[in-house]
Amino acid sequence: MEENRGRVLLYLNKKKPWMTYILIGITVAVYVLELIFGAVDDTYRLVLMGAKFNPLIQAGQYWRFLTSALLHANIAHIAMNMVSLYLWGPTIETLYGKWKMLCIYIISAVMGTALSYFLSPYVSVGASGAIFGLFGTLISIRIDAPDFFKKVFGKQLAMLIGINVLNGILNRGIDNFGHIGGFIGGVLASEMLGTFKMKHSALRTIMGAVLLSGILLAIIVIGPVAG
Repeated sequence: MEENRGRVLLYLNKKKPWMTYILIGITVAVYVLELIFGAVDDTYRLVLMGAKFNPLIQAGQYWRFLTSALLHANIAHIAMNMVSLYLWGPTIETLYGKWKMLCIYIISAVMGTALSYFLSPYVSVGASGAIFGLFGTLISIRIDAPDFFKKVFGKQLAMLIGINVLNGILNRGIDNFGHIGGFIGGVLASEMLGTFKMKHSALRTIMGAVLLSGILLAIIVIGPVAG
C-alpha cells in the first residue's frame, strides 16, 4: 500500500494539465459560437447546433450524445461546469494521464446524454454529465488505494457530490439522469482504462468495456422510454 501511495504522489507532480485547459478552451469557443448564432437560451437553435433531442437521435443522429455536452444554455450554466472542470480536471489528468482523462471525459459525456435520452423526453445540453464522470473515476481510486483516497479526497468528495445531487433535486431544470449516466460512465471508463500507473487486472478492464458497450447498445436498441 505504501508503494502504491508513493507512485501516486510521484505521478501527481509530473506535468501540467493541458488536456483540461484544452477542453475548457473548446467548450468556451463553442459557447462563443452559440452567442454568434443566437443559441443562448434558445432551445430551437441549441437543437440545430447539436443539443440532445430525442426524435433526432432516434432518427440516427447519435453524434448528439457528444455534441450536447459541448453546448450550454446560458453563462451561469457554462461557468458552473467550467469551474468544476478547472478544479477537478487537473486531478484526474494527473492521476490517469491526458489521453485517458480525455477518454474518460468523452465516455462520461456520451453516457450522461445516453441515459438522459433513455429516461427523459426533454431537450438538454451541458458538460455536467462529463464532470460527474470525473467524480466517478475516483471510485476506482477508492478500490485500488483506499488509504490514499481517504487522505487526499475523503469526505470532501462525498460532500461535493451530495451538494450537486441535492441541487439537481431542488432545481427542476437540471438533468439528473445526465448526471447519473455520466457518473456511471466515469466509473466504468476508469475500470476499463485502469487507475493511474498502478497494476490493473485484465478482468476489470474487460468488465468495464463490456458493461459500457452493453449499456450504450441497449439504450440505442430500446430507445427512449419516457415522453
